[in-house]
Amino acid sequence: MGEKSTGEVWSGRDAKTGAPVAVRGAGVAIAGTVLLPPVSLDLEAGRILALTGPNGVGKTTLLRVLAGQQLPTVGAATVFGFRPDQRRPEFRRHVAHMLSPRPFAPTLTIGEQLTLTALTWGFSAADADRLGRRLLRRFDLVALRDRFTYQLSAGQSQAASLCVTLARPFGLLLLDEPDQALDDDRLGALEAELRALADAGTTVVLATHSRALRTSLGDKVIDLESLRDAVV
Repeated sequence: MGEKSTGEVWSGRDAKTGAPVAVRGAGVAIAGTVLLPPVSLDLEAGRILALTGPNGVGKTTLLRVLAGQQLPTVGAATVFGFRPDQRRPEFRRHVAHMLSPRPFAPTLTIGEQLTLTALTWGFSAADADRLGRRLLRRFDLVALRDRFTYQLSAGQSQAASLCVTLARPFGLLLLDEPDQALDDDRLGALEAELRALADAGTTVVLATHSRALRTSLGDKVIDLESLRDAVV
């Protein structure tokens, strides 16, 4: 916080609303096709927003807008007071996301990937090791610490991807269907981890088809299908 870049100050909140995430009529349409209907929202620190609706209604596109991977064609969004832009180091330092299957280095074990990720984001060797071990315990992957990702099942690989995503500091976490392929125990672990993060002040936005997940975690829920119907 308080870092300067091209004349802007990393305020941590939208100047008008005080919310870490503020979206004002942000939508995406390309060549006449609506990928995201206009969305407006404020999301406070420590809150979890669940995005719902069938495939193709814009859940992933909204996540990409917040991640700074997609510019809205109408409206605007701010994250921690900045227009989202993944090219900016100060933006990347505060926003973590898992919007697609996480690429793994084929020559590293799960444990090594976790440690390397944490070290890259500034943790000491001891803290990186502690964080990695905690995440592996949370998602019941301790026995698989020395395996390579190609040796994992789909559910184990999804859990490992979540661990790597979480092995760094962040103030906003964006997740696209994080429950995919998880068994009931690891789904429970995901719920517990996200609630603990929110209780500690992290803001979370997730797209999910899981009614159980959005019921247990969604402090706010937006059905993007209803927004799309309103503009069709």
